[in-house]
Amino acid sequence: MPEDASHWESLFDPVQFLQTVGFDAGREAVADFGCGYGTFTLPLARCVGGRVYAIDVEPQMLEAVRRRAAEQSLTNIILLQRDLILEGSGLSPESVEGVLLAHLLHGEEAENVRLLREAHRILRVGGQVAIIHWRSDVPTPRGPTLSFRPSREQCAEWSIQAEFIKGSEEKYQLGMHHWGLVMRK
Repeated sequence: MPEDASHWESLFDPVQFLQTVGFDAGREAVADFGCGYGTFTLPLARCVGGRVYAIDVEPQMLEAVRRRAAEQSLTNIILLQRDLILEGSGLSPESVEGVLLAHLLHGEEAENVRLLREAHRILRVGGQVAIIHWRSDVPTPRGPTLSFRPSREQCAEWSIQAEFIKGSEEKYQLGMHHWGLVMRK
């Protein structure tokens, strides 16, 4: 595992996060937008019943996921190199039951809404998007500057702009440094 990945993954428990936000063995297909080193992709592959689409713009990140998945004998991960903002995920409409956006929504509002619209497009009716992000009210050992981090309420508003169901928000405190938000299609 890359040194940076091990440090990153020591800051929280990805498996606990995924269980808390509802990713479980009943899922046939999920997508991890901006998968990075596979911090959430690998646990997703172990806890869902089907395919995990690991999507990232950086080929070196996908190679790290490929190596780590092979080391752990995980065969249900499909790697996709895509610029999610410019190209979308490349997945068919209504093809997954869950989409994870971990530490991803901190760009321009229009880009964040575009990412959420893509998540909405590929989700089956009743599917969920799970957003995990660094808290903006306390200093954290990593992440963008506090002023650059969105609030859970801002992410809920962007999700509603992307046509997720208003009032479907499920809010979570995820350890000392993170929050979670689940929205439904």
